[in-house]
Order: sequence, then C-alpha cells, then structure tokens
Amino acid sequence: MKAVRYGEKKESFWKSKKFLTLLMGLFIISIMVFSVLYYGLDRTDQKEVEYKGLTFTETSVGWQAYTEENQRILIQSDPSTLDSEIITGSADFSFLEGLQKVYVSFNPYSDVSSALVDFQQNMPGSAVLVASCYEASDACIQLPIKDCDDATLTTGVVIFKDGNTSTVTLDGNCLVVEGKNLLILTDKLVVDSYV
Repeated sequence: MKAVRYGEKKESFWKSKKFLTLLMGLFIISIMVFSVLYYGLDRTDQKEVEYKGLTFTETSVGWQAYTEENQRILIQSDPSTLDSEIITGSADFSFLEGLQKVYVSFNPYSDVSSALVDFQQNMPGSAVLVASCYEASDACIQLPIKDCDDATLTTGVVIFKDGNTSTVTLDGNCLVVEGKNLLILTDKLVVDSYV
C-alpha cells in the first residue's frame, strides 16, 4: 500500500492526461461513425426529375442523369424548367465528334460562364477547346477572334451570344446559341443531344 504524504494532493481521474486522451479519442470516433451514418444512409433529400425519358438527380454540382449507354449528363438547370424557353431552330452536338479543335466564342462582358461550363462538361468527342471572341473588343486583346467564317472540316466554332429571342443555328461546323438565358438554352441542347 502506498503511503500518502501530507501536502501532496491526489490528482482526480477526470483531470488526468489519460482521461483527456480517452475522451478525445471517443469524441473523434463518434464523429466518424455519425458522419458515415449521415452520408451513407440519408438519401431521402435527393430530388429526382424525369425529363425526356431520363431521370435527373439533384447533386451538389448540378443535375445528373445517365443515358442507356451509361453516358453521364450533368447540367446546372432544373430539367423541369427547360421547356419554359421557346427556341427557334434546333441542333445537337453530334457535329463536334470528328473535330480536332473547337473555338468557343463569346463576349467577355456577358455572363456566359455557367453555359460554357455545361457545354464543356457535356461536349462529345476529344476536340481541343479554345476560348475566343466573336468580335473585337477591349477585353479580347489576348483572345483570337473567331466566327462562323473560321469553321472548317476539322475546326468548329460555337458562338454564345446575348439576344432578345432564343435561337439555335447550326451551319456546317458552326453553332450559334443566342438568347437571354444562355444556361437554359445550353442545357436544353445538351439533353436534346443525348435523347
């Protein structure tokens, strides 16, 4: 039996280093277990939308669907809103499949970034994408100027323009997407290209 000297206080268990280490370990383990349970079992909050025979599931990066060939489609617009935009003309992205290079022309002062992202993520083929402008401006000093006249058998041009009416025009290897809501137009083109 240990003799306790007068003047020494016995350290309580909950203040000891061993107890604090044990408590910290249990805390970290419980966080890991609960995070696995939360992410692994909670699937009730995912929203699904049927559109043109595809089942789109809302994810943290947009709306995702898979075709029968297991090709992934990823768009940012809610698929149920795609029919709200009346489009004059039609096109699909199949003309891009055999191209070596595709110039994506836009006005840098326009807000087209979301439409460009959706186009790039869903573009078929392995063509090199090159940013360009469709007309000269101060913001285009570092970018090439490309329009439909620059489209060839191996080089395509896709032009994104702001406009009052929604139109899609495909002339050879040149696609012009014009409208007020370029994101919805692009997402509609993406889905129509796969169905």
